[in-house]
Amino acid sequence: MIFLVNNAGISPRKDGNKVTVEDMTLEEWERVMAVNLRSQFLTSRAVIPKMKARRWGRIINISSQAARKRPGNIIGAEYVASKAGILGLTRCLAVELASFDITVNAVCPGLTESDMLGDVNDGLTSQHMEQVPIGRLGSPNDIANALLFLADSSSGYITGTALDVNGGDHMA
Repeated sequence: MIFLVNNAGISPRKDGNKVTVEDMTLEEWERVMAVNLRSQFLTSRAVIPKMKARRWGRIINISSQAARKRPGNIIGAEYVASKAGILGLTRCLAVELASFDITVNAVCPGLTESDMLGDVNDGLTSQHMEQVPIGRLGSPNDIANALLFLADSSSGYITGTALDVNGGDHMA
């Protein structure tokens, strides 16, 4: 069994708030694209030949609910654009690899207990949580359970999809 979980994400902050397009440097933009999107392309490209040789595999890309809903006041354009790019990459790879019994899906977490969340202004986090029907942050285990499902052989008919794990904050 070969599976790959592409999990990388950064989002610059200034005093706990997002960096606006006007205030962002080109270097910051390019760094976010490199970490969040290019890394998933490169790691996928590296593992695909092994998966093709075995004629089986699972690639799961971590995107974000930010790529699927109206941007709020927590996340900036660089993060949204990079995570939306991951959804496009996921769909294209799903089509390219389907005939090799390789599925490619994305998981789109909502606000989750993580180091990145520690950089967000507490007032913004509290304000956002009031809108989440489940009423809590996601946990790493919530995300891990979604990954285990998509990595399992029983999910072989699911490909090219984005699974929202966000407590009901975004319902597609």
